[in-house]
Amino acid sequence: MNTGPSHVFDRDASLVTRHVVSAEGCTVVDAGGKRYLDGSGGAAVSAWGHSHPLILEAIRQQLDSVVDTHSMFFTNAPQEKLAEHLFELSEGHFARSLFFSSGSEAIEGAVKLSRQFHVERGEPQRVNIISRRKSYHGNTMGAMSLSDASRGPLFSPYIVPAKQIPAYFPYRDQNAVELEDEYVLRCANALEEAILELGPETVSAFFVETVVGSSLGVVPTPPVYLKRVREICDHYGVLLVFDEVMCGAGRTGTFFAYEQELVRPDLLTMAKGLSGGHIPLSAVCATDEIYQAIMQGSGKIGVTQTYMGHPLACAAGLGVMEIVRNTDLISTISAKGERLIGALRERLGDHPHIDYIRGRGLFMGMELVKDKASKAPYPAQDFMFRKIRQTAFDQGLICWPGSGSAEEGGDFILLAPPYVITDAETDELVELLAATIDLCTL
Repeated sequence: MNTGPSHVFDRDASLVTRHVVSAEGCTVVDAGGKRYLDGSGGAAVSAWGHSHPLILEAIRQQLDSVVDTHSMFFTNAPQEKLAEHLFELSEGHFARSLFFSSGSEAIEGAVKLSRQFHVERGEPQRVNIISRRKSYHGNTMGAMSLSDASRGPLFSPYIVPAKQIPAYFPYRDQNAVELEDEYVLRCANALEEAILELGPETVSAFFVETVVGSSLGVVPTPPVYLKRVREICDHYGVLLVFDEVMCGAGRTGTFFAYEQELVRPDLLTMAKGLSGGHIPLSAVCATDEIYQAIMQGSGKIGVTQTYMGHPLACAAGLGVMEIVRNTDLISTISAKGERLIGALRERLGDHPHIDYIRGRGLFMGMELVKDKASKAPYPAQDFMFRKIRQTAFDQGLICWPGSGSAEEGGDFILLAPPYVITDAETDELVELLAATIDLCTL
């Protein structure tokens, strides 16, 4: 390890950077020999476990053939095979896929494909995109325009914000006299209100996380919500885009998170678990209707990247497909998730500063509150989520605390451990997290 001064542009001056030297399964080890239990898969990326042997082997095999080509000149076997897998896993719904390097790039691609689809069909006036408040879709300028959670004064001069509707978040937004079904439909029908306000002929697409991730700390919706959203989009000719960058690739218990809903999207974005972080990889999956509109129109997509369809990255995706198609790991996720959320509720359900423990599969969150009875959050200036993150790290636990679930502050803790987590590691995670919360809320 280099012990001299660093020449890396630090991500955050408030963080004490520790050098990682190894990682396997759910365990990360730093240069001092300290072991960390990865309770969030990093940024919900290391879905299949760090250094999964099947993914590593797929990468090694590709290293012996083609490492890099440019999509202007060649296709390659890994991207062709990966697209075929996604076609089959979607039961033929996603006829075509594009592969990029990050979730933000995938979102940018979906925005551009949505726009081009309407232009090719003779509706260039469809320029508006709708997303939801308390959402996060990425950190490039276009993705930030959709993301309430990443907007702020620093970059706002460069952003053309999307029209936003309320997110589904019953913990804080459901009225006391409102039934659950009434609240769900109120949230869904806000999409129709926004379309009518903008003018139905001007709306291109609605972007929504199938299961909300980092902006609200994991919030699944009842299937009726997305069913109603699908009906509204179909009625007004608006494309429905599911962002599964964080919640897809098995995270919620099925390969596509939408498999547990009653609808399918027109476009879908994936990343993170698509390669498990072994090599950066993302995808935009499209229906045949979208593909044919463009290919029979101009015949050329308006979204390209230098590393689009990168052979080595797609080979990592094929390693994931080997796990998905030839092992039973995905089938274990729901049961492991039930065990984890059950242990969290038993250990922390009566904690005076923990509320609304929720999730799906190995994807879950909880609210960190100052007063449980009133649901009052800690003041934003207390930066409780940072205290939790650092204290957990010191205890040997990697988790993902965040803020923004309330109007002012609103701290939560997100968990997304690798799917290979064992029962013993689950118990360790819960105890480390409980000890962390106790230390931060004394």
